Amino acid sequence: MSIHLPYPLNIHRLDDYKSRPDLQSTNCYRLLWLDDGSGLIFLQPHTDLSLKLIGSKGWAILFGERQYSRFKNHYAFYIPFLENKLAKQQIIIPLKKQMLSLLETYTGQLKYTLDQNLSPLKAQTELNQLLKVSSEAYDQMQSIMTGLSIGYALKQPLQK
Repeated sequence: MSIHLPYPLNIHRLDDYKSRPDLQSTNCYRLLWLDDGSGLIFLQPHTDLSLKLIGSKGWAILFGERQYSRFKNHYAFYIPFLENKLAKQQIIIPLKKQMLSLLETYTGQLKYTLDQNLSPLKAQTELNQLLKVSSEAYDQMQSIMTGLSIGYALKQPLQK
């Protein structure tokens, strides 16, 4: 299903997102997270989401290829999270309090910018911050997973 977004960038509460099929387009990028920090998920276009995987208290940010391209052009270092094959597999990333606090701050700023119909450049800057924080959360999760797997491997008896 495709939708025409009134702005190239939209922000919604998850309960609103989940109740409105017109917002659940798979033709746009989606960044979703829960208020309690228990999960963040990034979805590329044409990736379906099982709504059973996420709660209703949180945020959904929908954006198009233009916003994504602008982010990639300025912040290539952060791209692994966004283009990793895991991003296509509905991996839910837990958030530390610091990351959740940053997401809440930038979300509030983005919502205000969109509500007041302020500069698209300002909205892009705030989206960039949200994507950077999301990428850092993914990197932290990967570091923990890698550390655990290395630690596990080191505890195994050596083969002779």
